[in-house]
Amino acid sequence: MLWWLVAMMIAGMALSAAAGRGRLGAVLGPAVMFAVCLAGLGFALGPDGRWVLPFAPPLGSGALRLDAVARFFLLPLFGLGAMVAIYGVGYLQHAVGRRHLGVHWAVVLLLLLGMTVVFLADDGFVFLVGWELMSVAPFFLVAFDDHDASVRAAAWEYLAAAHLGGAALVAGLALAAASGGWSFDAMRAALPGSALALPVFGLMVLGGGAKAGLVPLHVWLPEAHPAAPSHVSALMSGLMVNTGIYAVVRALDVVGMPGAGAGVLLVLAGLVSAVFGAMQALVQGNAKRLLAFSTVENMGLVFMAVGVGIVGYACGLVVTAWLGLAAALMHLLHHSLFKGLLFMGAGAVLEATGTVELRALGGIAQRMPQVSRCMAVGVATVSGLPPFCGLVGEVLLFAALATGMAASDPGLRGVMLAGFVGLALVSGVVLAGMTRLFGIAFLGAPRSPQAAEAKEPGRLMRLPMMVLAAACLAAAVAAPVALGLALPAVGVVLGAVPREPLAPFVAGVAQIATIGVVVAVAVVVVAGVRRLLPGWADARRFRTWDCGYAAPSVRMQYSAFGFAQPLWRAIGGTSVARVTVEKPVGFFPAHAWARVEPADPLRTAWERLFGGVRSMCDALKWLQHGRIQLYVFTMVAVLGILIVWRLWGE
Repeated sequence: MLWWLVAMMIAGMALSAAAGRGRLGAVLGPAVMFAVCLAGLGFALGPDGRWVLPFAPPLGSGALRLDAVARFFLLPLFGLGAMVAIYGVGYLQHAVGRRHLGVHWAVVLLLLLGMTVVFLADDGFVFLVGWELMSVAPFFLVAFDDHDASVRAAAWEYLAAAHLGGAALVAGLALAAASGGWSFDAMRAALPGSALALPVFGLMVLGGGAKAGLVPLHVWLPEAHPAAPSHVSALMSGLMVNTGIYAVVRALDVVGMPGAGAGVLLVLAGLVSAVFGAMQALVQGNAKRLLAFSTVENMGLVFMAVGVGIVGYACGLVVTAWLGLAAALMHLLHHSLFKGLLFMGAGAVLEATGTVELRALGGIAQRMPQVSRCMAVGVATVSGLPPFCGLVGEVLLFAALATGMAASDPGLRGVMLAGFVGLALVSGVVLAGMTRLFGIAFLGAPRSPQAAEAKEPGRLMRLPMMVLAAACLAAAVAAPVALGLALPAVGVVLGAVPREPLAPFVAGVAQIATIGVVVAVAVVVVAGVRRLLPGWADARRFRTWDCGYAAPSVRMQYSAFGFAQPLWRAIGGTSVARVTVEKPVGFFPAHAWARVEPADPLRTAWERLFGGVRSMCDALKWLQHGRIQLYVFTMVAVLGILIVWRLWGE
């Protein structure tokens, strides 16, 4: 079935590219993608297997393998991918006949193929081929609206970050291959306990961290997502970042579990990413940039959970090790659901109003009720509120950190305590940030004519959002089933599942599922009873007390920055936002204003670094003088120097 799946993707790419700009090009690619995703779900739920390419690649065995780890990552890939295929048809209606949608969907299928190959690769060479396909395709997807200079800049920035991370993976896997070959089986036999194990693991973390948006390698995320079409943002933030985590988890499988020091570094790096991402999301004025920083925050939590698992394993804390890695996988699975939903919701608002700037929105809930309900579910899920699935991974991570405090080393106990407190802080900041997003964008009065005239999008856009919103609840109810898939995946890294020590925590996840069912039923019952109450149909509406304002203005509402100002000033201050003020002068001032802009000091540092590299390269342009004779003379001179150096050494 695997070869049929790959053949469907390749054939779909060719047919979509040939379909042109018309209606066929807009529908054929998504139809193939939807069919591929349904077939992929059936394949991922099938038995384990190993396949070898019918031709010999230059390096490695050309092998693909489906195991518990690959299965866990493939399920959200094909599940969310099917929803993106439906949503994209509706989202790109405006571009039919004006853009080459057939080529666009061919590149989307290329991205899907690349991620599939990454998850199934059983040797380093195939892994890198899949990684390169997956890394190149989003460049063309982000640059969909390439008439905009900022979009082109975001696409190039993404490509640079992708290849910096890819270079780290090439170095790591080449170093691993030096120990015994490109096959993962050969690496498993040679690397654990060797001197190469830690450098290889470090390079894999660096490459995976760049793809997942781990701070300070996150800078491409908040630039690429506002530039990309919203269905592409859902793919990248809901699925593509998962490959970065997969690279780290597969490294643990191939290299072996590193020492506690590596785990501590991952815990701290993840905690910094989570706090930084949450604080940045709190001050963003663009909804898609806000969601991009939310991805940074959530990937930070996943890296932190992996680090907790490594520390637990190194300290002999079996429960901590299993809970940490299980929490990472569960949170990653649920992140795919709610982040895909949130980016689709942002795309629906963009399609209806032409903007996702919070200062121009407001009152959307009255004009787009179905989208607003779906977004409310997504916001509640990312905030970790019951009865939705975002709570499950965070509870498991809290439990892992709590059990990790039993470590004998006081320093490790301190790290676990810092992680516990940091996770609580992040949870509070995320709740405030998501309340701000929904409150400013969907509640209150419209802040612009576009928001006042917003309408529900078409069914093809609403249906996937409703499915994902329902999935956020269903995933909480089915959390024991998902945990039953996560534990065998963790077992690939740690060995046999210790059923008895984990039993209380598995029961706790089942209790969360029960709470979800009870809350959902209670909401349905209360809503039904309310509608049956006498006089419900004749209910009259009155304006609330207007505090003495006879003619309130929309400017009297909280602004996007004003809503969160007390929190970001208290926690982040000038490190997350720049405030420029022109104060009123005199008794009758002519004007006064205040402007608040998000600030990313790490991005500024990267810009200075690359600015220095650019200046250095500019200073060497004199070497490109265009005279062939001097080029040949330079090559001969260098060759002569190398020959003399070699002879001198002998």
